[in-house]
Amino acid sequence: MLRALRLPEGFTARPATMEDAEAVADLVNACSMELIGRPRTETGEVRADWGEPGLRLESDTLVVRSPQGEFVGYAAIWDSEPHVRKYAHARVHPEWRDQGIGSVICQWVEERGRQSIAKAPACARVALVQGTLSTNEAAQELLSRQGYHLVRRFFHLVIEMTEPPPAPAVPEGIVIRPFARDREARAFVAAVHEEFMDHWGYVERPLEEMYQEYMHTLDNHPNSDPSLWFVAVDSDANEIAGTSLCWPRMPEDPDMGWIDDLGVRRPWRRKGG
Repeated sequence: MLRALRLPEGFTARPATMEDAEAVADLVNACSMELIGRPRTETGEVRADWGEPGLRLESDTLVVRSPQGEFVGYAAIWDSEPHVRKYAHARVHPEWRDQGIGSVICQWVEERGRQSIAKAPACARVALVQGTLSTNEAAQELLSRQGYHLVRRFFHLVIEMTEPPPAPAVPEGIVIRPFARDREARAFVAAVHEEFMDHWGYVERPLEEMYQEYMHTLDNHPNSDPSLWFVAVDSDANEIAGTSLCWPRMPEDPDMGWIDDLGVRRPWRRKGG
């Protein structure tokens, strides 16, 4: 049981419901518009995120409302097996900052994260992770006051394409094609799992859990396009050598495609693929 949240007088907090998705998307986009001048999500994407296997709205989300009923704060935490790395996403509406709402949300995130420490393997190092844009100094200061410290930076890289890219030089024996869900969905997920074993923050997870998450995304994300999920197949070994999961558009720019997951399995690396 979480402690009662000490919100400003008249403010209320409760778990999110699916009916809140549009209001939460509007809140998140208000924050994004302030920082980058573009939206970063859409209602369907929020609903898809909330429907992920393993996330329970009643325990893993929080919305904060003003005395007038406006949505002013939001948080969600993804706490999947083996419960050693928990990812939190939190926002406070720009018009309602500096009233202690962000600190209260951080308190909720931390307490919710602590609830499942006992589920982690014995002696495991448990981490609670949040991210923010490098230009969001207010959020960085808040997280620092709450005990977070910077451990990693990620770059958003963009190519302005004025003409089609050159044809790829595919290594001999490798065939690149859209993945075939009906016969290789589990092999696809297993390949992604192996590809990212060397990535920062890697945590061993049950493959079945990962499979359910990827299939949920494929079936429910508003921009999902299975024709843009690719595999590089070694025709001799008849094995997946690499994968690429792409999106046809992004909320911040409907004309921009996005290469999301891109990886090569260990035996096929450094071969020019």
